[in-house]
Amino acid sequence: MTNTIRIEDPAMDMARQVADELGSFSNIPPTLIDPANVARYLDAIDDRVAQVAGYYESSEQNKKLFVDQISELSKVFITDVENSLDRVVLTLKLWAGCLDAAKTIAMETRNGPNTQEGRHVLFKDKIDPLAQVDEIYRAGVEAAPFFKTLRNQDFSFDGVPQNSPVRSKYEKI
Repeated sequence: MTNTIRIEDPAMDMARQVADELGSFSNIPPTLIDPANVARYLDAIDDRVAQVAGYYESSEQNKKLFVDQISELSKVFITDVENSLDRVVLTLKLWAGCLDAAKTIAMETRNGPNTQEGRHVLFKDKIDPLAQVDEIYRAGVEAAPFFKTLRNQDFSFDGVPQNSPVRSKYEKI
């Protein structure tokens, strides 16, 4: 059996957990139906959202600061969702799906090269099942190859199941 490098990053799990705690918004607004738009949005706010664990595992004041910052940033991009908490929930779930998938299709991570087997396992056991039950997370997964392309980063679908949502919109262009 090959030694599979685990690509997972706990920040995405934390983002999904925080989103679940904040609310249950579950529809993709028209501004974010296009995965290329989702990728542009997430690229613009990635650094701020990536700090979710640092903010959210500390004081109540820091939790509020984090939520307020994401709400403010999201106003510019998500113009068709008025409720600030809904925009935060939407942002965190999109980001989690996109970054879970983007890190998995990456040629390598800080832990070393990604393998075909590692991609297969993560998509089969985690990413695709979550995408089946959460439309917003799925939209993030669909945006991952656009996100990688936007950042001029190489990626591979080797090992990714043929019916995975990460392939669904990108391969049609």
